[in-house]
Amino acid sequence: MAGYIYKELRLTGINKKDAFILFSPGMNVISGPSNTGKTFIFDCIDYMSGSSIKLRNIPQLKGYSNIFLEIESNNKTYTLESEIANNNTYKLYQSKISNLNTEPEILKRKSDANSNDNISSFLLNLNNIGNKRIRKNEKGDTVNLSYRNVVKLALINEERIITKESPITSHYTKSTEESNLLRFFLTGIDDSNIQKKITTQEIQKRKGKIDLLYEFINNSQLDSNINITEIDEQLEKIENSLNNFTQNFNRIKKEYLSLEKEYKNKNIVFLDFQNKYDELGELQKRSYILEQQYLSDISRLKSTIESGLFMTETSISSCPTCKQEVEAEQLDVNQIISSCESEIQKIKSLLTELKISQELIIAEYNEVERNISKITLEIVDVRIKLEEGIGSELDKTLETLSVLNNKKSQLIGIRDIIKKIESFSQSIKELESSIPSGKTNYPSLTADNLTKLCSKMSDILKNIGENKDVKYNKEVFEFEIGDSFRGDYGKGYRAIYYAVYIIALHEIMEEKSYKIGVPILDSPLVTYKNPKANGEEIEVNLAMDFYRYLTTTNIDQVIIIENEEPPIDIIDKINHIKFNGNGHGFIPK
Repeated sequence: MAGYIYKELRLTGINKKDAFILFSPGMNVISGPSNTGKTFIFDCIDYMSGSSIKLRNIPQLKGYSNIFLEIESNNKTYTLESEIANNNTYKLYQSKISNLNTEPEILKRKSDANSNDNISSFLLNLNNIGNKRIRKNEKGDTVNLSYRNVVKLALINEERIITKESPITSHYTKSTEESNLLRFFLTGIDDSNIQKKITTQEIQKRKGKIDLLYEFINNSQLDSNINITEIDEQLEKIENSLNNFTQNFNRIKKEYLSLEKEYKNKNIVFLDFQNKYDELGELQKRSYILEQQYLSDISRLKSTIESGLFMTETSISSCPTCKQEVEAEQLDVNQIISSCESEIQKIKSLLTELKISQELIIAEYNEVERNISKITLEIVDVRIKLEEGIGSELDKTLETLSVLNNKKSQLIGIRDIIKKIESFSQSIKELESSIPSGKTNYPSLTADNLTKLCSKMSDILKNIGENKDVKYNKEVFEFEIGDSFRGDYGKGYRAIYYAVYIIALHEIMEEKSYKIGVPILDSPLVTYKNPKANGEEIEVNLAMDFYRYLTTTNIDQVIIIENEEPPIDIIDKINHIKFNGNGHGFIPK
């Protein structure tokens, strides 16, 4: 069930006696002379309903630091708390003021339609009117419904209730928004779904966008029979093939890299053998040269021995080399021959060792040559495998993967184009639907919307002794009561007619699934016997009958703030809170 009622208002402070007032369901009348805090009660409730205006710094408020407001909604009790000096946030308890035993939720004072952590959203939701939008101008701009706008239909202060302006619209710049707010409450239909009016330039701009989107669609050159489902099926098959070929590729690649490593290692071995082969070939050449040297030395020594034997047979002879004649006794020929023979033996011994080394070198040379031949064959075999075996298989697999990936990219591109075409087609529909085919007429507050409200106001007036019919004039957003507009009456009648309008509206709300709030009227009857009324007062019976009518209304709770007391015959039917002077007001001394 939507709506709420007030249970208690309380002010607290250190070393201060609590200032409080208890409210009851039905009619509540707060009466008493001026300066007893009646209007301050109105201000406190307005402050706790999200007003950004700080409380008046009246002398009686000194020492009080916190303000509490207990409300009841759908059998649940809530308490709002706010600091008097700091009007930025509230604490929300789900309990009574006298038993704040729950962890409070923090609510911001500033309204935010996109969040629930603020006082406006909290009160809108209690009244079942959250997430609504109201048209604010002729162009079709809308604003989020804020409770600060709604509360204007519930909390009517003493200045507003006697205004000559229309009770429906407070200012001409707000007339569209405020009249549509009333239309929403009377019809239950807000302006969330209306389309904003667009200029001729904007219409041409949207038509240009439509042409560009159609051009893109026509230039896409896609087969109209192709659809996303078929594309996805083909992509799934390609993806499966890619997974299989990728696994095969990884296996082949691993084998290829292993063979490649083997090929490199065998080439390293080949180079080592080749270097060894070259070194052994060089050693063979050098050993042959050394052998020739040894043989030459032996031949020379043998020639020397022969020459010595020849010289021993004659006393004078000539040197076989230089042909110079020498005498035999000048040489120790035998010693020379012996030395040469000894040297020949040494050389032959070296020659023998050289022969052995040569044989070893030749044997190692031949072994390295065989190894070179063997490793060469192995390298050729691995190279053939790399080039024609696994390498060829790797190339074919890579080619297949490339083909599959290209096909995948093409299909993804086609799918993206199809999605773009679908998106553009939707955009075309939205753009075409956003272009008005004719003049845009927005729903507005009409006399038909107010038929029931005017009838209800007429009934209330008859019940309080005013036999006047009420009509609505849409040109000036004003009520015609009897033969005159409400604003043309004296302020006493303006006040009572304003009060009748608010009560009639809230009675209609009681029949709906959403509410406005608790109607609080400050001084609706203030002029009925005011000596300073200057002829603008109302009849005593009219004021008393208005009080009496409020005891019969179907509104869950009504609060009247007045200087004068209600008639004695209804005292037992209402919650009468009576203040008097000498410190017996809202805030105790």
